[in-house]
Amino acid sequence: MDRVYDMRLEKLFVAIQFNSIAYVEKCFKTDVHGKSRFHIDARDSDLNTPLLMAAYYDRIEIAQMLLKKNARVDEGNMLGITPLMVACSIGSIQMVHLLVKHGATFGVSDLGQTCLGFACANGHLDVVKYLVAAGHELTAEYDVICPSHLMMATMFGHEEVIMYLCLSSLNGSTRLARLPEDARNTVTQLLLETANQLPAVDIDAPCPTFFNINVLTFAAILHKRRIFEVLLELGADFYYRLPSGNTVDQIAEVYDFGLNEFGFAVTMMPPQPIQPSVAIRRSVKPVTKNDSPFKHIKAILKKLFHIRK
Repeated sequence: MDRVYDMRLEKLFVAIQFNSIAYVEKCFKTDVHGKSRFHIDARDSDLNTPLLMAAYYDRIEIAQMLLKKNARVDEGNMLGITPLMVACSIGSIQMVHLLVKHGATFGVSDLGQTCLGFACANGHLDVVKYLVAAGHELTAEYDVICPSHLMMATMFGHEEVIMYLCLSSLNGSTRLARLPEDARNTVTQLLLETANQLPAVDIDAPCPTFFNINVLTFAAILHKRRIFEVLLELGADFYYRLPSGNTVDQIAEVYDFGLNEFGFAVTMMPPQPIQPSVAIRRSVKPVTKNDSPFKHIKAILKKLFHIRK
């Protein structure tokens, strides 16, 4: 790419950052021959477009102007991250609504993450609620290695997002009374608002796009003790058998989760009788740390998905 062009485009992106609407309009103003300084979907070396940068800096007026000039709303960068994904990541409901109104779709990035995944990772409950109401799938499966939406919320400790996604299973259940007192009022209010509109989410279901573990196992591996407790209170099964043949408690032990110190799991969730035909046998090959795909995974995924501090 031409160096002079790069510098001019960088100046345009800086103008977007500082909301210099007049300068941005000047860059896209057409002359008598119908030409402008930049194409409406001009790209930098990372394939970021003006609309994507407007979404990143939450510049609503600039985004509106670009969309009126027919900027492509689903144009992604080199990682396949679209303006809508960026808006979900920063938590701008207004930008999300603007892009959806102009036809933005709930796609999946090259990293395997979705708009809902970005919102969950960054704890933007309002955006999560908007996306669910707009029809975003909660359990979509893609042909990539990627954590589920519940796992993204778990990784970064967003309890309210986890509770919201699991609300439909709490509606009318006695498990609601088992929630921590400081969270019960919030959850009850959310139930009154939208629980009947939420699709069901199986809190114990393994994630086929992430090594077939489930969210409770993921919390144990990352040593997210508070989230682990919340998941148990939401009805997650501590003794759930994963496709590998191991149960959640077995994997938690392998990863030194400290079950002896975690009295809640032992006293509140006693093992249920198991039929002999499906009884857990220690002859099943145990999970070992050396063979684990999870080494350094917390740091790697945080770098990939937490795109704005």
